[in-house]
Amino acid sequence: MNENANANARNDFLSAISGALGRETVPDRPSSAPPDALGAPDELASRAARVRELMERSADSLFDTLAVSARAAGWNVARVPDDRAAGDYA
Repeated sequence: MNENANANARNDFLSAISGALGRETVPDRPSSAPPDALGAPDELASRAARVRELMERSADSLFDTLAVSARAAGWNVARVPDDRAAGDYA
């Protein structure tokens, strides 16, 4: 794969993952800290709980999207139930 094709595959992969996370765009470069990283501890704990709930609701869909994108990029993909099974597969 040439450099441009690699960049396109990477961007497509990141876009698919961002879409699965409910984001519309992929930032070009992450900021040094998220805008709300300096919020009050209670606010951060509440936000963390909401993010965990979203992850639990979205996990299967996110992993399915990740698998499709990874396969399209030429990666070998397997869903396994736990770390031991992953080690056995690898």
